[in-house]
Amino acid sequence: GACIADDPLANDRFGYSLAAGNFNSSTGADDLVVGAPFDDVSGDDSAGSVQVILGSFPGGLSCVDQVWHQDVAGVEGATEPGDNFGATLRVGRFNSGTIMDIAIGVTGEDIGTIGDAGGVNVLYCTAGSTCSSVGDLFIHSDVASYDDNAEWNDRLGGPLP
Repeated sequence: GACIADDPLANDRFGYSLAAGNFNSSTGADDLVVGAPFDDVSGDDSAGSVQVILGSFPGGLSCVDQVWHQDVAGVEGATEPGDNFGATLRVGRFNSGTIMDIAIGVTGEDIGTIGDAGGVNVLYCTAGSTCSSVGDLFIHSDVASYDDNAEWNDRLGGPLP
């Protein structure tokens, strides 16, 4: 429809993953984040994307406000075929703020030469705005703070607890 920022294509699987939370507190209504992990982005098959649909009182959900993928400036990583950005979604207060943040599973992410090791992108959200790529965090099993090494087909980020 007119509110969805991307044209629907066969096998995008828009709605494959869903999560709700208040990402901006502007109306006090919950917002909806929708994963389309098989969306083609920048010519990369199944790179994946996530769209945020803002909620409002009394009207319910409004039009899409933001579209996220790994080719958006500031989002760590780059789109690659089969990344499946948005395969899983979780919301929580990851930076101890009052607004919910979004964790995005990127289950097909390659880490160096290790195929489908997977990862998680975290977008932080702030009051009066929505989510931002500023301070975006990308977690994968080859970072120093993670107690494991990336291995083929680990698919870290799916499912998110």
